[in-house]
Amino acid sequence: MELLNLPPQTRAILAPSLDIIIIKPSYKSEQKRLDQFTLDEISNVLRYAIPMIINMARTDRILKSKKIAFLKEGTKKLKRLPGNSVDDTMVTTDSMRMEKV
Repeated sequence: MELLNLPPQTRAILAPSLDIIIIKPSYKSEQKRLDQFTLDEISNVLRYAIPMIINMARTDRILKSKKIAFLKEGTKKLKRLPGNSVDDTMVTTDSMRMEKV
């Protein structure tokens, strides 16, 4: 892994806590805090990770926007259905009870 000057076939995972999990070719792993690396290594990791994080956030925002649009459209269609809705029935029932009292 060139970013951290690690031997070939070594994997590195940036955890949400900003710890780096290093998985060696022998499948042994170690965890290091980001501040245990040199400034150049930290810069390399951030230069690589930040665009990926931005893309993940953008994708998440797009998916959530699509879900919200779907729910809004569904709500509009439900409001257009003929007949009484549950809310209308509840209002009518409550009004009748108050009149009888």
